[in-house]
Amino acid sequence: PNQLQQEIDVLFRSFPVVIAPSSELANAGDFITHDDMGVPIVATRNDDGKVNAFYNVCRHRGSRIESEPCGNTRRLTCPYHAWTYELTGKLKSVPYEERFAQGVPCAERSLVKVHTQIWDGFVFVCLADNPPSLLEYLGPLVEQLAPYKFADMRLAEDQTVEHQCNWKAVVDNFSELYHVDFLHPQHKRMVDCCNDTVHLFERGHTG
Repeated sequence: PNQLQQEIDVLFRSFPVVIAPSSELANAGDFITHDDMGVPIVATRNDDGKVNAFYNVCRHRGSRIESEPCGNTRRLTCPYHAWTYELTGKLKSVPYEERFAQGVPCAERSLVKVHTQIWDGFVFVCLADNPPSLLEYLGPLVEQLAPYKFADMRLAEDQTVEHQCNWKAVVDNFSELYHVDFLHPQHKRMVDCCNDTVHLFERGHTG
């Protein structure tokens, strides 16, 4: 595999990744989709309030189930053959099920779950078979970020910017404050670039 694919496999698919604020899944039936790791994921909040994430792939022919970025629904229904899943991922109904000569083992055809954890208002998923503990992975960031009370915040604006460059160039840029006074003068009221220091913690976190 090329360098980027190795980084996707070793970094992004092996450790917890934020996919959304949990406030985006505030109500039963809310769902969001996520594709940034090259793997389609759908996360839902079911009727008992639990947030789950699944591969956004029907267990019949592999069609993508949800194509919208977010919404609210009572069931997840594949557009190809209308196989329908509960918000818990359980396969609920199969049209013309009696025509399947060997039957449809619904319990074995539920959506495949992705490891999901919530911390301070953020939904994290991990594609690894044995994901690390989220709190252990975040390490000192848990204490560093606690005063911000992210769980009490609500999303006011969502902005996506695509860059035609190596992803590490963007991370490197966000790891220094030297440019902020000049490129983002409107941020001076929030960031003291002359006195703030960016720290590098274990596991690649910065703060």
